[in-house]
Amino acid sequence: MNKFVLMLAVLLSACGGGGGGHDAPSTPAPAPAPAPAPEPVPPTSPAPAENTGSIALTPSVLDVSTVEGESQNVTLTVKLAKPVSGAVFVDLSLPPPFESRGTTEKIDALTYSRTLTTFSNLSAGTKSGLLTVSIVVCPNGCGDAQVIHESKHPYRVEVLPAQPNLTPLQRLDGAGAWSSRYGNGANSSYVPTTVKLNPASFKLRWKTADTRFISSPLTANGYIIAHTGSKLEALREHDGARIWSINSNPTSADEPVILKNKVFTPEYLGFDSAITGYEISTGQKSLSILGSSSKLRTDGESLYFDYLKTIAGQTFYQLTRTDSATGAAGWQIQHDLFRADRRVAIDDQYAYAYMFNKLRVFRKSDGVEAFSLDHELGDNATSRPLTAMVDSSQRIIGGWYSLSHAYLTSFSIVTKKQMWSVKDGFRSLPSLAHNMLYTVATQTNSAERPSLQARSGDTGAVIWSVLLPDTVNSNQNVMYEVITVGDIIFISSNRLVGGATYAVDRNTRQIVWTYPVTGRMGISENGSLLIQSSSGNLLAFNLR
Repeated sequence: MNKFVLMLAVLLSACGGGGGGHDAPSTPAPAPAPAPAPEPVPPTSPAPAENTGSIALTPSVLDVSTVEGESQNVTLTVKLAKPVSGAVFVDLSLPPPFESRGTTEKIDALTYSRTLTTFSNLSAGTKSGLLTVSIVVCPNGCGDAQVIHESKHPYRVEVLPAQPNLTPLQRLDGAGAWSSRYGNGANSSYVPTTVKLNPASFKLRWKTADTRFISSPLTANGYIIAHTGSKLEALREHDGARIWSINSNPTSADEPVILKNKVFTPEYLGFDSAITGYEISTGQKSLSILGSSSKLRTDGESLYFDYLKTIAGQTFYQLTRTDSATGAAGWQIQHDLFRADRRVAIDDQYAYAYMFNKLRVFRKSDGVEAFSLDHELGDNATSRPLTAMVDSSQRIIGGWYSLSHAYLTSFSIVTKKQMWSVKDGFRSLPSLAHNMLYTVATQTNSAERPSLQARSGDTGAVIWSVLLPDTVNSNQNVMYEVITVGDIIFISSNRLVGGATYAVDRNTRQIVWTYPVTGRMGISENGSLLIQSSSGNLLAFNLR
């Protein structure tokens, strides 16, 4: 279930009857009998004018979308202008679409939150009205509870019909199979269609209700492949119907790949590990390649993966190219590739391994190192895989994350030199399209709204940016995904509370579509947008 976090900036003057002092718990105990107090203010009445602040709701309308038979949580966050003495709680006069969930929670000395939820039995359609929000302070144990602010805010609840929107599917010009996470062997997250997409046509097609997936969705030939953590499943793109389901214990659930009408996934097999191939149409097992592996990739012809090998008690990654029909290793690069977890990229000629101190480039034909380019990140630890990406201008982009910041580094294959390197608060790998890098970032170690940045492929400089409605604290491990489909840039995240999937038009530089679900994304050959939501459901959207 997804949640919207809506910020309420509450500017309050000094609380009447509040002497200064300490912060009280956010959830008050049951109020005892009223204690004598000068000019007490009833809990249900607004405080005198001098104690009334103003509330600004962002966004100005509490806008919620849900589907028939489901409920949607909304968390209201109230921020005080200054600390007040005593307990603070947020009282909501709930209209029919909502019911209360939980009590007021204290986030810090100035910030409080309250969650409500929509009823799950709402019929399809749009419900709107006014929600009353009251800020109540209990200076002395709630014996003299005071309503210091009360205001009404508009709400809009859109309930989408559960009946699928099953319009005919048509091949999207320029789109191919979404065969691996980030789309292809180049890890470019780009669909080079020239079709002009109309955001008004973006509609939910179907949504799984009985299955929760954990992997990025892959698509080919009308099939969708996803992993539940215990089962590998194939769904029909047209209506989401399950085609087959097999038991599978993945070693890396986010890295299956589709190659030549087979899906390959790294699995545990008792005490051994293997890469197992299954027929995409039937789920029948067709191949098993023994050995531990990590970050499986494909160029449409062969499988590439880091084979984990232990030498003298130490585990190393060594890059392997394998024939997808026989399982025979074409070549294997020795163990001097260090232990850093990484995701290689492949183009027509080379395989690229991005490392802490260099980019290594290997010939696809025989695995011989063609050349390497030195660089220095200044750190030797990563919280996520070191990822190589190939753009359309013979450049390699290296993406690397630490716990507090990240680098994007560009290398020219033509000049065999590093072009530029940028250190920033990146929260996504870039989508490489139109000679640009589209990525999400916040300022390093800050709490602010993240931005979609458009950076020059030539220099790495920010050309333009768009603020996203989300708020990300520096201690939140929130990461984003970015996909470009023609002129539309889709952005989503792994956050469980708040946020949404957004579409930005790169020409107008405006958010043109929003849907209240976050998760990993994929694009099918037919132009369906797939979102494996953070709550586990898989959703398919018509983009035409």
